[in-house]
Amino acid sequence: MKRIIINADDFGWSPEVNRGILECHVEGILTSTTLLMNGPALNDAAQIAKAHPTLGIGVHMNIVRGTPLSDPARIPTLVNRNGKFPGSAELVLLRMMLGRISESDIRTELQAQLYRFKQCVGAPTHIDSEKHMHAFAPFSAAAVFIAKAEGISAIRCPMEREHGTSPALLQRLKSWLLLHSAVQLGARCKQAG
Repeated sequence: MKRIIINADDFGWSPEVNRGILECHVEGILTSTTLLMNGPALNDAAQIAKAHPTLGIGVHMNIVRGTPLSDPARIPTLVNRNGKFPGSAELVLLRMMLGRISESDIRTELQAQLYRFKQCVGAPTHIDSEKHMHAFAPFSAAAVFIAKAEGISAIRCPMEREHGTSPALLQRLKSWLLLHSAVQLGARCKQAG
């Protein structure tokens, strides 16, 4: 029997996003969401999650926007001078491609986010990330390592069309990079079991 999972990201971003996700679950076909552990409305989302056990909750791992859960001094390659994440997926991706982001720093922050998740909600159903950053190395290596170590059996593997549908060259390039990185993520996940 085939099964479809309808997932919404950014649970915990705002009370309005939280209410929209809840409404889509209770009144619609939404089966799953991912909780943004450094989101401003995290506590509200955690209360909703506890009251609705039929909603699958995964971890929406984030190194793109907001404030990290780790001490910024422990993850220097992930933060700017103000101790915040860069705020731009393109900047994070470029820094990863240039080797300027440490897998160790990513693991440290992802462990902190997973620890907070367990405190707030319990065991996650799966892992994904802000702007699909987990498809790209070294984030993918850290995410798969943590999933295996923590017994998390599912990681969302994003798929894009071969050349994207946007007429913008930059968007087509991002789609191509995501497609090829997702193939590598899938292989890494399969290898890890």
